[in-house]
Formats: sequence, C-alpha cells, structure tokens
Amino acid sequence: LTASHDVKYVDFPVKLDVSKGNEEFLTISNKTQQLYANDLFCADQKEIISDIVYGPDLNTRIRQDTVEVMHFVYGLPGIEEKEVMNHLMDIKEYTEIFSPEAEIELMKVYK
Repeated sequence: LTASHDVKYVDFPVKLDVSKGNEEFLTISNKTQQLYANDLFCADQKEIISDIVYGPDLNTRIRQDTVEVMHFVYGLPGIEEKEVMNHLMDIKEYTEIFSPEAEIELMKVYK
C-alpha cells in the first residue's frame, strides 16, 4: 500500500498515526472522507495526507509539474522490512524509466 505526494505541498515533518474514527480528509477524488477507527494514516503539520484504506489526499497529489516526490509505503504486521525495501526499489526503477535523471534523497524503512 503506497501513497505518493508532491513534496512542494507537504508541510513537514510528517507523522504516522492511528485514527480514532472522527478524523476526516479530502481524498484525491475530491471527496471528504471520515476514517474508520484504528486506520493507519499519515499527516503533515496541517492535515491528513494519506490513509491506508482511502489513499492519498487531494492537496499533496502528484501533478504534471511535480518535480519532488515522497512515496509513503504502509507496512503492516507480517510484512517484512525486506519486502517494503524491495517495493521501494521497484518504485525507484519505474521512476528511472520515465525520469532517468531522478535522484533519491532518502530511502528508509521506519519502524
């Protein structure tokens, strides 16, 4: 489960959290969505930017003019760190196909 964001629109730092069930965010399809209780979500300093069930938000979506991207991978219990890193490597390889000049600033698995 991966969400990608335009860094220009992310108010760092970001945090991973568990929802109470009363949080809402604007999905990439421009729909206000209430989270289920106990959902994993990622938020910047202003708002929720992705949810494990509903995906990324509208505000930080990748646009045609995006030049810096953050890929956020949700790893759940039972998914090994190596599998998450392999997925990130796949994203890197796919990115290099259409953007050979792309540079990776950080690729890390946080626990």
